[in-house]
Amino acid sequence: MGAVTALLVGFGLTFLAHGMLDLDIPKFSDTALFLSVTFFSFFLMITAVLSILGISGVAIFALLLFFGASLLALAPEMMSSFYRGWIHPWLPMRFMVDGLRQLFFFGKGFGWNAPVAALTWISLVSGIVILGTAVKVRVQKIDRTATASRP
Repeated sequence: MGAVTALLVGFGLTFLAHGMLDLDIPKFSDTALFLSVTFFSFFLMITAVLSILGISGVAIFALLLFFGASLLALAPEMMSSFYRGWIHPWLPMRFMVDGLRQLFFFGKGFGWNAPVAALTWISLVSGIVILGTAVKVRVQKIDRTATASRP
């Protein structure tokens, strides 16, 4: 369901920006595919954090958005040294912004580049964490039922 939603969001958002807002998107399908990969990566990352920490993991993403939203509009050269050195490298949203900059302003297409590679690694690690927590919960349930059935 997450992959289908990612495709709908990627192509839907690109269609809304191009069709309704009349933004000039030079490579429609490349932008839509990149946004789909980005959405799926963030979906897996948020799901992995929530599967480990529970609902309290939402605070992590609230802090990331609070400290990162204003920074993403700036070029890294315009940031203070503290933000450039300590906050910017830890923002997962920066890969989305870097990829969109390459698509919009530098004429590059959707392909294997640094932002796509980083988003792919985020997806792989998040998927492993999700599977690991699912196995851990299943093992705990089996242990509980085994101890409850003992006389």
